[in-house]
Amino acid sequence: PVSTSIPGGAYITYQIPKDPNLRYVKAVYETQPGKQYEVKSSVYSDTLKVEGFGDTQPHEVKLYSVGKNEKQSEPLTIEVIPLTPSIETVYGTVQLAATFGGVNVKLNNPNRANLAIVVIADTANTGKWTELHTFYSSADRGSFSLRGLDTLSLKFGVYLRDRWYNKTDTVIKNLVPLYEEEIDKGSWAPLYLAGDDFAYKENYHLPALWDKQFGYFGHLFASANAQMPQTVTWDLGKKVILSRMKSWHHPEGPYDGPSVKEFEIWGANRY
Repeated sequence: PVSTSIPGGAYITYQIPKDPNLRYVKAVYETQPGKQYEVKSSVYSDTLKVEGFGDTQPHEVKLYSVGKNEKQSEPLTIEVIPLTPSIETVYGTVQLAATFGGVNVKLNNPNRANLAIVVIADTANTGKWTELHTFYSSADRGSFSLRGLDTLSLKFGVYLRDRWYNKTDTVIKNLVPLYEEEIDKGSWAPLYLAGDDFAYKENYHLPALWDKQFGYFGHLFASANAQMPQTVTWDLGKKVILSRMKSWHHPEGPYDGPSVKEFEIWGANRY
């Protein structure tokens, strides 16, 4: 057998045994003491993938050929040396920063590994960590924000975990979440600018976008113009800093009828 190293694992290529009773070939290995895994490959493949190692140390893998009666051969042992695991590569890119109402975590994951991003904090300032939230992602770039926190200085931490229960060290940072409150919409008013789409569908007028009513009966904005792109404009009545928003979709199905699939928000100070 020949092994080809990959991040956190290896491909093992072998010659398929010439036995008409062969059912499959399997590999048995431990990623760490007590954590044993096995992978199988049919008689139509000459390659097995072993993965889940959390380091770049040599690891033993035992190969077995298994017959149609489930009787397995004596093991053939091969040594594999994984490349740096993706979880460690991603850990080196983690950035932790304060954001509106909470904390933001950014990272790069070029191998698109399935990872858990665990956010913890010393909420009582006693040195004891409390798990606040876990994000799950395999995106190549990630930006995750945890909201609803008070504007108090806290010691935050982030560590990564993969599906083989490998864990990284913890990125620790003292942060103060930025103050955030819902914008008062009492001063909002529609503007009817040239080029805007304010020829409303039935009575679904523009202020229905922010009147806190959901559903039909005048509380759903829609334009009669079917051409794209469409533009609408309204006045917030005062200067604000926008941090996030909530979009309420068509009540009988997201992205049906007048619901928006893709949009941009542009702003300008008029005062």
